[in-house]
Amino acid sequence: MSNILTEEIIEDQDKLDSFILEEAKRSLPDTLQKHLSKKSNREKMLEKYGEKAFLLPKELKFPVMNPFTDDYDCRLIYAARVRAKQHDYKNVEEKAEKLYADQNCESKIDLELQDGTQIECHELFDLFLVENTEYRKFFQEKLKKYGVKAPDDLDVNKRKKFFDEVDREWKAVDEEKDYQTFLREKLDKYGVDSPDELNTDEREKFFDEVDREWKADNEKD
Repeated sequence: MSNILTEEIIEDQDKLDSFILEEAKRSLPDTLQKHLSKKSNREKMLEKYGEKAFLLPKELKFPVMNPFTDDYDCRLIYAARVRAKQHDYKNVEEKAEKLYADQNCESKIDLELQDGTQIECHELFDLFLVENTEYRKFFQEKLKKYGVKAPDDLDVNKRKKFFDEVDREWKAVDEEKDYQTFLREKLDKYGVDSPDELNTDEREKFFDEVDREWKADNEKD
């Protein structure tokens, strides 16, 4: 059973990172955690597997090879990436993300929110689902539309269609929100609440400026 992810934790990035890390570690067997906690065992891993055993091999940090299976372990890669994010190891975070994708990992952790909602974080590198209430509601509505409780309940083709639809429609929502914020800033600059408050010349200048700068900003992105 997972710990409960409260709003207080979600609103504090350090607490959230720590929570996610602890939940990720909970997915690892105790025997594996105890084995990796000993420096002598890590030194043997480096000798046996070489530098690929760790994401920071010189420091014997961020182990990603399982000494009991002699192979990469998605759960270790998962935990390494979360820990790297927490401690601001950008290079390690990127390496973990690439390795996770290269190994076709599908590790997940189950989280329970304060309102009782159960979330499967199978997309390790997109904790936006946890951090953003608005996105979470949007995601749940999509699941309801498809008649499932989790994306894993869909077959491969429908799951791809589901995530493509989510990405496309959320991007559109995000862009609209960005545009509204941009528009509000322009109105503030002109000292009005609505373009209708401007005279004809000013209104024309306003919309020309909005169109030009919005287009320029998006071309840079």
